[in-house]
Amino acid sequence: MVTVVIIALVVLALTGPLSVLLVTGMAESQPWSIAVDIVVSVLLAAAAGLSLVWPGLALAVAWAGAIVQMLAALPVLPADLAILMVVYATGAAASRRLRVTGVLSAVLGAIAAGVYLTAPGWFANPTDSTALTVGALLIFASLVTLALSWTLGVLVAAIRRGRSERAAAAAAQLETVAEQERGRIARDMHDVVAHSLGVIVAQADGARYLAETDPGRAGESLATISEVAREALSDVRLLLSRLRHQQGDLPQPRLADLDGLLEQFEAAGLRIEARRSPVPEGVPAGLQLAVFRIVQESLTNALRHGDRARSVRLAVTWAVREVTVEVVSALRPGTSPAEPGHGLTGMRERARLVGGTLTAESTGEAFVVRARLPREAPAALEEDGRHAVD
Repeated sequence: MVTVVIIALVVLALTGPLSVLLVTGMAESQPWSIAVDIVVSVLLAAAAGLSLVWPGLALAVAWAGAIVQMLAALPVLPADLAILMVVYATGAAASRRLRVTGVLSAVLGAIAAGVYLTAPGWFANPTDSTALTVGALLIFASLVTLALSWTLGVLVAAIRRGRSERAAAAAAQLETVAEQERGRIARDMHDVVAHSLGVIVAQADGARYLAETDPGRAGESLATISEVAREALSDVRLLLSRLRHQQGDLPQPRLADLDGLLEQFEAAGLRIEARRSPVPEGVPAGLQLAVFRIVQESLTNALRHGDRARSVRLAVTWAVREVTVEVVSALRPGTSPAEPGHGLTGMRERARLVGGTLTAESTGEAFVVRARLPREAPAALEEDGRHAVD
C-alpha cells in the first residue's frame, strides 16, 4: 500500500503542475477548469499507483478520470501519460479476463480520444474532410500507443511466467533427485540392517546352543555378533549422515568386498559354494554396488529362510556384455517365499537401475535368484555408485 501511495504522489508531482499551467494558459479557460484539472490529475495519478497492485481498479479509476476530462472539455494533459501505465498493467495481469478488458479499453479509448479531439472541428465545418482525416490519424496513433503499452505488459508477464516455470521445474528436478537419493539410501539401509540382523540372529542362536554344549566356542559367536553390530552401526551412521548432508561422500561396497561378505555369512553358519569368474577391469562403480547388494540380499534371505544344513550355490559370471549373478538356496521345510518382501523388491529395483533384469522364484525345494546385468551401466546408476571406487 505504501508503494501505491508513493507512486501516485510521484506521478502527481511530475504531471500535476504542468497540467495546471497548461489549463491556465488556455484562452477559453474557465474559473472551475483548474479545479477540474486537479481532480483529473489526482484520479490519473491514483490510477497509476493502483496499477501496481490492483490493475482492474486502476483501469476503472483511469476511465473515470478520462470521462471527467472529456466532459470538462479539457485538452490533452501530461497526467494522461498515466493511462499508459494502467494499460501496461492490464496486459501484465495474470487474469485473462482482465487482459481482454485491458485491450478492449485500449481500443475504445483510442477511438474516444480521436473523436474527442476532432469532433469540435468537424462540427464547426462538417464539409471539411480534413477533420475526418486528422481524426482517423489520431485514432490510429492512439491505438498504436495504447496497444504497444498493452503488448509490452503481456510480454513482460510472459517472461516472468517463463522464469517462474523454469524455477519451478528446477525445484521439481531437485526434489526428484533428492527423492531418488532418499530411495537409494533407503535401499542401502534395508540391505545393511537386514544383512546385519540376519547374521546377528544366526550367531545368537548358535551362541545359545554352544553355551550349553561348548561354552568356549560361544565366545566366538559373541565376538562375531559384536563385530557385525559395530559395522552395522557405523554403516547406519554414515547413511544417516548422507541423508542429512546429501552432498557428503559415503563409501559404497565394491566387488573386492565380496570375500569379506562371504566370510561373514560363513561365520554365521551358512555354507556357501562360490564360483566366481575373474572380474574384468573398468567395471562401473554403480554396477559393482548392484552386484554386491544383490549377493548380500540373496545370502541374507538364504540365511533367514533357507536350510542351513545344505550349501548355497553362488555364481557370479562375467561375460563380454553382461554379468550374471545366480544364488540357489535350499528352502527350509515349511517355508514359502511366495510373498515378496522389501528385499526382493529392492533387488529388482537395483537390477532395473543398471538396465538389467532379476528373477526370484522357488523351483521345487530350492529358491533361485538370477540377475542379468549389462556391463555398461546407465549414467544415473554410475552417479549413484560413484564412491564405490574411491
